[in-house]
Amino acid sequence: MERVNAICRHKLWRESVGEIARLEQDRVFCRHDRAHFLDVARLAYIENLERGLGVDKELIYAAALLHDIGRHLQYTQNIPHDEAGAQLAEIIMADCGFSPAERAEVTQAILQHRGDGDRSRDGLAALLCRLRDAGLWGMEAIYGANSPETTYRHLKMAGRFGLYTTAGSDFHGGNSPGIELGMPVSDDILPWARLGIR
Repeated sequence: MERVNAICRHKLWRESVGEIARLEQDRVFCRHDRAHFLDVARLAYIENLERGLGVDKELIYAAALLHDIGRHLQYTQNIPHDEAGAQLAEIIMADCGFSPAERAEVTQAILQHRGDGDRSRDGLAALLCRLRDAGLWGMEAIYGANSPETTYRHLKMAGRFGLYTTAGSDFHGGNSPGIELGMPVSDDILPWARLGIR
């Protein structure tokens, strides 16, 4: 996987990872570091093998190494990290010898990894059904950066599968400019939250 190794040696990738580490130094959980990227790669590759999807291992690792690479631009310039990451990935992958078709496949995956892309409804529905059957009880339907349409779609999907809905602000401390801890949510959207259950 020489091209994957080339991603890790690429100056822009290394600088981005370093800047993310600097900005997330006070985070206790959920750091977007090399360990996170490799965890995502390994889990995605296992899923690929178990489901017989036939996705090339090198593309899986490329997508995993690049999917959160735009985090520092979200923190410093308020650019959604999936959009920033897709732009950085295009540059890095082109320099590392990936074809235009491979770059398009990976950048599309990066743009969709937060669930706001053009994933098929049946694909997400099938995934939620499997997760619910495995014990999933809720899903984050309300997130400040989501459009009203996305929020509605997530609320509707949660209702369809009998899942509790949760809300998140994506607050991670002082490195989250413009994001405050918590967010106002009406009782009619999350009535169970006031009960202190689940």
